[in-house]
Amino acid sequence: MKVLLSLLLLSFLCLGCAMAALPPGFDEEIYCPDKMCLQRRSSMKPNNSNKWKRMTGPRAMFLECFDLVSKATCRPRVWGVKLDQEYKDSLLRKKWHMEKCNNTAEVEEEEKDAKRRIDILNGYIQMGNRMDDIIETLAMLTFI
Repeated sequence: MKVLLSLLLLSFLCLGCAMAALPPGFDEEIYCPDKMCLQRRSSMKPNNSNKWKRMTGPRAMFLECFDLVSKATCRPRVWGVKLDQEYKDSLLRKKWHMEKCNNTAEVEEEEKDAKRRIDILNGYIQMGNRMDDIIETLAMLTFI
């Protein structure tokens, strides 16, 4: 019975981790090339449907760099505190920036969604740490 309970708790822990996107520290800053600006990806804009709100993934998955003149798009580059500082410095030397397009309301909404997802992820991480303690305790109980 104790082993079954331990396996059940372990599977619950794995389920929580599987729903996570990127852990904090990998994509806090999103950069676009010179003469482009940051906006929500056109394929992610709601069209009488909120399907895109149920998607999870890295923040950059929901954004794109957009050239207002040529209408060209490209993938943004991300940097976070857990990544190499030299990478960020190289982006800045190449004149990459975090400027948003004029439709800042959409980008700000995306940032709110991203912060909400990070909060949920942090909750899973904290729950995972507690689950590790519970599993360790249960494992010790099974050997007593």
